[in-house]
Amino acid sequence: MPWSTKTSLLLLGLFLVGCGADTPSLDFQISLSSAGLSLPSGGEVSVELSVQRQSGHKLTLSLGLVRSDDRVVPGLSITPDTIAGNEDRKRLVIRATQGVAPGTYRLKLRASDEQGRVRVADLELTVSPPPPLLPPPADFLLGLSPSSLSIVQGGSATLTLTLTPQNGFTGTVNLSLAGAPSGLSLSPSSLSVGGSPLTQTLTLSASGTVPTGPHALSLVAQSGSLIKTSPLSLQVAGAVVWQQLFSNSNQSENEAFYGLALAPGGDILVGGHTETIWSGGQARSLLSRYGSSGNLLWQKKIDPGVDGGGNFNRAYGVGVDALENAYLAGMVTWDICDTGSLGDPCSTQNVSGASDAFVRKYDSSGTPLWTRLIGTPQNDEAYGLAVVDTGGSDDGVYVVGYTTNASNEQDMFVARYDLNGAPQWYVNPSLPGHQAGVGVAVAGGRVYVVGYTSESALPAPTDAALWVFGTSGTPLSFQSWGDTGTFEVAWGVAVGAGKVAVAGMQQVPPPPPGVPNANPSLPPYYEGQGRAFVRLYNPGASPVLQWEQLLGQPSPSGVTFFRAVALDAGAVVAVGNTREALQPGSPPPANDDLVVAVYSLSGNLLWLRQMKASPGNGHTARAVALGPSRIVVAGEFSYEFPPGSSTYPSDAFLLVLNR
Repeated sequence: MPWSTKTSLLLLGLFLVGCGADTPSLDFQISLSSAGLSLPSGGEVSVELSVQRQSGHKLTLSLGLVRSDDRVVPGLSITPDTIAGNEDRKRLVIRATQGVAPGTYRLKLRASDEQGRVRVADLELTVSPPPPLLPPPADFLLGLSPSSLSIVQGGSATLTLTLTPQNGFTGTVNLSLAGAPSGLSLSPSSLSVGGSPLTQTLTLSASGTVPTGPHALSLVAQSGSLIKTSPLSLQVAGAVVWQQLFSNSNQSENEAFYGLALAPGGDILVGGHTETIWSGGQARSLLSRYGSSGNLLWQKKIDPGVDGGGNFNRAYGVGVDALENAYLAGMVTWDICDTGSLGDPCSTQNVSGASDAFVRKYDSSGTPLWTRLIGTPQNDEAYGLAVVDTGGSDDGVYVVGYTTNASNEQDMFVARYDLNGAPQWYVNPSLPGHQAGVGVAVAGGRVYVVGYTSESALPAPTDAALWVFGTSGTPLSFQSWGDTGTFEVAWGVAVGAGKVAVAGMQQVPPPPPGVPNANPSLPPYYEGQGRAFVRLYNPGASPVLQWEQLLGQPSPSGVTFFRAVALDAGAVVAVGNTREALQPGSPPPANDDLVVAVYSLSGNLLWLRQMKASPGNGHTARAVALGPSRIVVAGEFSYEFPPGSSTYPSDAFLLVLNR
């Protein structure tokens, strides 16, 4: 190549480098999916923004809406006001407040990046007048009182509905219950609403077959497409299937049932006593057998001793074995004999002290088979009885109560006999102070005994107590609970479903000095102010508490006791008495009302029944047993006789409720 040509090319290259060749630079452009939009004053409209990025532009863009002269229009806004560097499309919402005047606005959507580049897209926005305001739709408000309610199978209860019209509402409102079980009805089923607030009493009625337990309902009020609801918590309690009273023709006698047991064939064995209260206090033990429908099959009494004087006996515990032989336990103050007016054969035994504990076995027709006494030179009584007859090593008759030691203190005892009356063992654990066994239950090779313990002379504050023994009589554990200076008593114990249930009362601590007692007329010992408790334990040598539920007011005015408990795979049932209004809207009783409380095995209250007595009368439940579909309760019914005398004889009662 000639030198001149090479020189020319070199000079051309130097010229091009010196002038600098064009290189790509960051940039972006924007556009809108529509350049013309409309919206009413007070409304909004959306548009899509597209970003065309160049040369790897990934910077965030800030957005704004301005006039063509870059002034902001008050009341116009755009959201969002940024678009990220990795976004190429964004849906924008333009809003106009009601203060924006109707008209056409020529605007610019302005986008700027972090390096100062600005790009715009034209937009013509037409703002129309706001639509005319429509009157608010007709409506109504719903109120229901109370929001929780209890009802008995076959019974009814009332609610108060308040319906308040809104915005000129008038018309017919139809009423119904959502979630209601079959057999539950509401009346009236519709209301006519004029325009003024309406208050209406509603009646809720339950048939005798409505399932017991809690039901979560809703009252539904509907008028056309307008629907309002109000929650209603309903608790359905079991109805009384039948009830029986035992009363002597002489109204000067007390009768009471304290224990009961269900025979394998469905009959009911119930025990207690009848007592003349105005002629020396003579009492006789009772054992009665009723058919499953309430018919009395037979009744036996243990008459006082041959002297015919003021000696007495009382029965508290009842049991039954697989052959339907019956067992009765209690106390006797003289020779125990039951020749009496019923003509039973005599089984005389001499009492060793002021009173002895006894246990007696009867065959299924009521004939006494044997009697055993437990006694010291002082007072001794048997309160609780459990019979096990399953063909296993636990079979036997277990009796608990108290004996009196040489220091005149009560000592708890538990004794075991075989089913033929042969003594197996007797345990009398001696603790400081006073103790008594009140209830007993046996399962899994263990004997569970409940009662009370006190380190001071009675009457004195007591703690509720739970003892556990092996079925061979070996003491396994002891536990007690209670507040200092108050009375706690465990009255009932039951086993079933792999659990142990205990029921009783805990006294509310007395009021501080200077504060009057809310119930000064109530005696302070055992019958004072307190709440009922029911506990569920995991069984074992040292039972572990699963839960405790209390019933009654936590104040010195509360008077509610559980006196017995039963347990199976379906429920824990505790019974007793109360002088409180335990259910909302119920007036406080003038005397004792009977209480039946049914809990789930997890401790939830399924239903509660408070059975009121007429003024001057009272109920106290002292025993309970469970069948597959029934709850059997026994106790005493007291009444003032003669009227105005403040003397209250009692009749024994037995009743059956649906579960």
